[in-house]
Amino acid sequence: MEYVNLLVFAGLTAGVAAVQGMRWSRDRRLRPPECHGGVALPPHPPKVSLLVAAWNEAALLPRHLESFKRLRYPNRELVLCAGGTDGTYALAAASRSEYVVVLEQRPGEGKQRALRQCFEHATGDLFFLTDADCELDDESFEATLAPLLHDGARAVTGGSRPLDRQMKTPFVMQQWYIDRYVRAHWGRTTDGILGRNAAFTRDAIEASGSFQYEAPTGTDYVMAKRLREAGVTILHAPTSQVASEHASDFGTYRKQQSRWLRNVVLHGIRFRVYGEAARGLAPSVLGMVMIVGTPVAVWAGPLSTALAAAAWLFVILNRVRYVRTGERLTGTSLGAPYWQIPLFVLIDFAVWALVLFDYPVKAIRTRW
Repeated sequence: MEYVNLLVFAGLTAGVAAVQGMRWSRDRRLRPPECHGGVALPPHPPKVSLLVAAWNEAALLPRHLESFKRLRYPNRELVLCAGGTDGTYALAAASRSEYVVVLEQRPGEGKQRALRQCFEHATGDLFFLTDADCELDDESFEATLAPLLHDGARAVTGGSRPLDRQMKTPFVMQQWYIDRYVRAHWGRTTDGILGRNAAFTRDAIEASGSFQYEAPTGTDYVMAKRLREAGVTILHAPTSQVASEHASDFGTYRKQQSRWLRNVVLHGIRFRVYGEAARGLAPSVLGMVMIVGTPVAVWAGPLSTALAAAAWLFVILNRVRYVRTGERLTGTSLGAPYWQIPLFVLIDFAVWALVLFDYPVKAIRTRW
């Protein structure tokens, strides 16, 4: 029986190695998106309104405002709906100018209603959605706008990267690498938007409902679905990577992942895209199986232990592959030995599994 268990483990290990080998070979063909330098602006660029909902962002808002002021795009305005208990509104109000419109966000209004206010006061022909914890740059801003300016697009979304000061934090970097790995497989169009880096024509926002619908959580997801229902194609801008604050501690990461996964599951059911809802639930189920199932497998005996070990080997090698590919695509480094990667995987499994306990509690289930 001992030899049988060893043979089973050897066979499983060989299978894992074979599958990973094929995927490594495939991923080596991935290339960074071609960057063609700055975007040629039309002689009279249309006005772009940046819409930002800021709640308790006093620590990060000054950098965001400075990054807006540094943009070279000439015809722009920032419409900022700010509030909170940390002086965010006062800080924003002090920055009012010809190009910065400041509105007050009151407790309980939420991001959706704040964006509704922003849109009602905006005077632009094009609109750029971003967050107060983002630091804008010319290349990413213009790369997202380019399909609207030159290709007749109505909706475009780009990606994000960590803030410069987070580029040496391994936990943050591996989050970015996973995102870059996933986006490297995207095509020209996508079904979703990233609310910190997305641009639209006025008629596209109006077709989606002008933010007049309720979305206590999942603003980006709901808007994307309403755009698709209105027949608006969402283009992907692969070279656009707006710098934004990434979760760097367990508590923040836990809340972020819970919010993202809950949005996909709950809104996926609401919009009857059950495949997306199932994919949103899958990480939580996987996390629970790996966290609870591993000690059970070890207790049950050598054969189940071999199965559990093979499963862990597979997911860890997956993460190593994502990280290595992300390093190559971005020209950066994780900044830590690869032996830390299993710890990152364990954190993800724990966080994803905990989301299952959020669904029964309405106050948590619908919380932003």
